[in-house]
Amino acid sequence: MTVQPVSIDDVLSAIGIGPYHHRLLWLTGSTLFADGTELMVLPLLQVALEHDPRFSSQAGLISSITSSVFIGMLLGAALVGPCSDRYGRRITTLGLMAMLTVFGLLSSQATTIPALLVSRFFVGVAVAGTPSALTLFTESLPPRHRGQYTVRFMYFFSAGAVTITLLAWYSLPIGSWPLLLLLAAVPPATALVFCALYLPSSARYLLSKDNHRDAWAALQAIATANNQSQALDKYEPDQLTLTLTSADSPASLTKQVQPQVKTETTPVTRAIFQLLCLEFLLMAVVYYFLVLVTVKVETLEHTNEPASRASTAGLSDVAFRNIVLANVAELPGLMAASYCLDKFGRKRTIAGFFVVTAVALLAIASLLLYDQSNRQFIAAIVWIARAAALGFNQSLWIFTTEVFPTHQRASLLGWATAFARIGGALSPWLADSLFERHPSGSCLLAASVSVVAAFIILKVPLETARQPLREDG
Repeated sequence: MTVQPVSIDDVLSAIGIGPYHHRLLWLTGSTLFADGTELMVLPLLQVALEHDPRFSSQAGLISSITSSVFIGMLLGAALVGPCSDRYGRRITTLGLMAMLTVFGLLSSQATTIPALLVSRFFVGVAVAGTPSALTLFTESLPPRHRGQYTVRFMYFFSAGAVTITLLAWYSLPIGSWPLLLLLAAVPPATALVFCALYLPSSARYLLSKDNHRDAWAALQAIATANNQSQALDKYEPDQLTLTLTSADSPASLTKQVQPQVKTETTPVTRAIFQLLCLEFLLMAVVYYFLVLVTVKVETLEHTNEPASRASTAGLSDVAFRNIVLANVAELPGLMAASYCLDKFGRKRTIAGFFVVTAVALLAIASLLLYDQSNRQFIAAIVWIARAAALGFNQSLWIFTTEVFPTHQRASLLGWATAFARIGGALSPWLADSLFERHPSGSCLLAASVSVVAAFIILKVPLETARQPLREDG
């Protein structure tokens, strides 16, 4: 007996968006919220340690803490993708949240800089797990809703960044950076508990492993949660396939339809992978430069705050307010990305955000060169740059998640984003060493990197806006 095959995207489209996806958004988003808190604590921690009398003589080691996190992220990115493709998105996500919780707590108990370096290195390994949760969420979405909902996923990173800055505003002025690190460990611990209880497996991943029964059960769970059980009435488990090819027809198929997956990597995929590796490297240099410079700009000179507030944390109330606003300013960048990704396509959106960032960096360079006293105007331009920077950052993640085939998606996403960790490790040099000697020159260099990145993304040969996820190699 022959059957008519149906792609999993067709089934997901028939089920539609509903409560299942909203719950999954909060579950997977909680892991990104945890990543955001641990990453955005870095510049604040560095300033606090520099003003801690116990460590004031170890400036070289203190500046290495940020680099140790990104080196850990480089290792984690290389491991997370293959683990996610081999053992599944769910179990990999849980393992990484457990690691982030443990080493986040150990960081808060560290009494020496070397101990902090080691614990933060393993925090970096765990933070690199974003591709696993993002892949799980993306694979569960109908094609027409993918762009909009993956942007919503990215909001959790900004929410984590704002939260940790507000917590720093409270804890750092009283000289308690261990308290700040302890508070930063709460989100991953919370995410671990809820994900262990409620995070489902990816139906698409199960199908890619020829596990039709569990894949169908996962789709039934989606349909039931969305009150769309009738949407599956016209399908049978054996009809499921990852994608339909031109050769698929009732006459050419047996009852057991297997996923049409090419296991080799095609020249197109290799070319995309190479371009995106370079793109992630440049993206991270610019993005994390701006994150670190947000704090650096506020420490160029102290404002007229009471000494008891500014001397302990190294930052005044006005400085904390500006840093919080800079993190909040990222949210409009995501809102703009949500509109532009489907309106103009992934590649042109990413390129456009890079161009806006370059223009903002040029403006900052001019102000730092000619009028450093106009601090509020500099802060406002930094907010614009941060909004555009998060726009290209998260849009690039979304595009990369979509552009690779299912059986290699997490692995290639992990390897490509590993280059972001290299860029992140380079950003402290640009933001610390170069910025302190030549503030305007470092901004000009970052602007040049942004322009190069805008050209590179346009060279990627595929566009994924409103397209089904790729299944071929």
